[in-house]
Order: sequence, then structure tokens, then C-alpha cells
Amino acid sequence: MRAAISTCVMLIVSILSLSMIDRVEAAINNGRPSSVSAQNILIKKPALTNSIVGEALTGWINTPYRTVGVTGPWGQFGLTMRASPTAIPYSEGGVAYTVYALNSSPNIGFVLRIASSDCFYLFPIGCIWHPTGPYAITAGQNEFQSFRNGGILASGLEYDYNIKFIALSSDFIQSDVSVSPQEIATAVMCGAGGCNDTGAVTLDGFTLTYEKLGCVASFPPNIYMGVIPLDQFNGVGATVTAHSATTINLVCDDGLGVHAMMTDQNDPGSDKTTLTLTDVPNKASGIGVQFIKDDGGIVQYGPSSSVVGGGPGQWRIKSSTDSNNFSFTLMAQYIQTESVVTPGEANAVASITFAYD
Repeated sequence: MRAAISTCVMLIVSILSLSMIDRVEAAINNGRPSSVSAQNILIKKPALTNSIVGEALTGWINTPYRTVGVTGPWGQFGLTMRASPTAIPYSEGGVAYTVYALNSSPNIGFVLRIASSDCFYLFPIGCIWHPTGPYAITAGQNEFQSFRNGGILASGLEYDYNIKFIALSSDFIQSDVSVSPQEIATAVMCGAGGCNDTGAVTLDGFTLTYEKLGCVASFPPNIYMGVIPLDQFNGVGATVTAHSATTINLVCDDGLGVHAMMTDQNDPGSDKTTLTLTDVPNKASGIGVQFIKDDGGIVQYGPSSSVVGGGPGQWRIKSSTDSNNFSFTLMAQYIQTESVVTPGEANAVASITFAYD
């Protein structure tokens, strides 16, 4: 009797396994193509202002969830990039992204992040969705990037795409740019029979419009803090401010609101409030550099961005109803960051990028 029961159980398991393989292969062979919609983009920059290589030209543009995998179980899934990676770095919020090139516009690239959601179908409830991500796309060699792996028996798969456009050169855009559709990636699903490409991911065509509006800024290129005695730093958080504030003067086109973003040039992806000291032979340690805004708040740094909403550190400095001749101030200060401060040179480099609305 025991032998008969054992044989019966093994037979049932065998039948289920064969059925599952068939369903997996059917699902993998019926993946769906999806697309990223960039819409049309307006960039406002002064006529005499070049772009900064690696500067974000837009904020994150979101494409709602798109179906990639159809009904049927599979295990691992992910993405293989088809666009060409560049050597230009881009970091945001401490996360590094690979910057990819656009086929039809050599001066513009993009970074991509993806969230996924897969369905485990439970009768009679229906889909129980499992969201994962977002994932920063960092596959510099275009290798397969896995988003979820193993034994999930998903019955539906969707991706939510977020794209941001990046300047690949300092040549500022002087006219409209039409970007043609481009396959940028391929969705990959894996089952019992291995991994297969399923549906192409296409960046839809769009137009990037350049509008010659903005401000011309003037301010001292260097801020000299003087020689600071070590005894002025008496504990972590102690500060020593500059003798006077630095005034930035703006001459703007009519009716523009202005936002500012400061970038740590020694660590362009930093979103901290303290600048990284420049690496020199006689470098000080245990301190950093901060900037204080007009309202008394501390500047939070972030990647260069000429678009409003380019990052949490961006702040408004001028409304559209303020005078076209406008000024604001920044106060520099040293701040003690470690319990011990060693003497030496304490230099830092920051840039300011303006965005207009």
C-alpha cells in the first residue's frame, strides 16, 4: 500500500511539472512590447549660457505602468539595455546611474529608473500585486539586469518607466531638436527552459524646444575665508562664518521666476549640506564648507539641473513679479564634521545652476 501511494504522488508531481514548463514557455513567448513617453520638452536657457556636461536638462518624466509580460508563470525577469552607454557620470541621491546616448541627438543623453509590479494570481481573489523597485539602471556593459528572481510564479508583469535627459556636451541647444523613436531596451523573462527576450522597450519620439530666456549672473568667483585658528572649532557642529555675505546679481528677461541649485564639484552627485574639500597635498581634515541662504537655511547640494523640480536642494530665489534686476546673498561657513580637526588647506568648489519658470 505504501509503495502504491508513493508511486501515485510521484506521478502527480511529474504531470504538474510538465504542465508548468509548457505554461512558462507560452508566457515567455508572448511578452509584450512597451514604450517610454517623453512628451515634448521645453528648456529655457540664456542665449550666452552653455550647458554643463552631465547637467540634468529635465526632471524625472514618468510613464505609468506598461504591461510587459502576459498571463502565465515565470521566475526571473529584468531588462537588457540596447542604447549605447556613455562615460559621463550622473548621480542623484547617492545613487549612480549609467547615462545612455540618444541615436538622433549627440548632445543629449538619458538616465532611466524602473519600478516593476508582478501578479501572483490567487483564485478566487485575483491578482495579488508585488511591487519592487525603483531600480537605477546601471548596466554599463548592457548586461541583463535582474529585477526579481526565483519561484514567484507571476501571472502578470508591468514596468513603470522614469526617464531624465542629460547634457552630453557643453554646446547649448540653439534650436528645436526632434528626437526620433529609438529602441532602448528589451524586457527579459526566464522560466524552466531558460531566459528569453520578450518585448522591445521603445523611447517614443518627441521634440525638445529651446527658448532663449534666462538671466545673466555676476558674482565674485572666489570667497576667501582667511586663516582660521584651530581653537575656534570646539566640537562637531561648530561653525566659523565668512566676514561678509557674497552677493549674486542677476539681470533677467521679463517675467521670469528663478530657481537655483548648487552642485558640489568635487562630488557632483552629492545631496549633502556640506561640500567635499578639494584634494590637495596639505589638505585639512575634520571640517567642511556650507552655504547659508537669505532665509537662514543651509543649502542642500545636488546634481546640476536647469529644470524646475530638478532636485530637493533646489530653491526659489526670484518670483516672476520681482524686478528684472535682482540680487540674493549666500554666506559661506566652515563646519566641524569630526571630533578632531587637523590644520591645512580647506578649499571647496561649488557651482550654481539656474532654472526658470
